[in-house]
Amino acid sequence: MKWKEWLEKWSMTGLKISTGFLEMEWQPKDADRDAAWEMYIELLTRIMKFPTDSGRLMESVCSLEGVPHVQVS
Repeated sequence: MKWKEWLEKWSMTGLKISTGFLEMEWQPKDADRDAAWEMYIELLTRIMKFPTDSGRLMESVCSLEGVPHVQVS
């Protein structure tokens, strides 16, 4: 079973947010999926272009912790 089929089976094809001040429902369209895929591939294949001995490497890696689909180990 593919991921998309599993999500559809459990009716997990959209996002609904409801708070005290905001209520919103979002159904992704093909353009949203395409943009998400492009961003995922960009993050997956990104090459660092600065020296790794400068301490900026750890700072850059730590800044990716909140980005979806990125595992930092």
